[in-house]
Amino acid sequence: MANWEIRHEMKPGDIGYLTYLHGTLYAKEYRYDQTFEAYVAHGLVEFVKSFNPYRDRIWLAEAEGRIVGSVAIVRSTKLDAQLRWYVVHPDYREEGSAKSSSGRP
Repeated sequence: MANWEIRHEMKPGDIGYLTYLHGTLYAKEYRYDQTFEAYVAHGLVEFVKSFNPYRDRIWLAEAEGRIVGSVAIVRSTKLDAQLRWYVVHPDYREEGSAKSSSGRP
């Protein structure tokens, strides 16, 4: 399998691709329909619009220039946060460690 890296900054196209990845994988594995894809898209849009680097973070796993996984933590109250958009493409599950975009494992 190809090497993969972790980054935590959003780039143009990421919202659309994460929505696509969630929509296609959850449809295949759990038989979710397009309403789940819309739910993911709406949440990602709100995340980007209200993003605060001191309380929110997203991690994107990339291999060969494409996103193969993600997970985010989003503050919901002063004391609570929510884990969101956890997904790993089936081809990259159980693949070991990665390099981060900061150069640390």
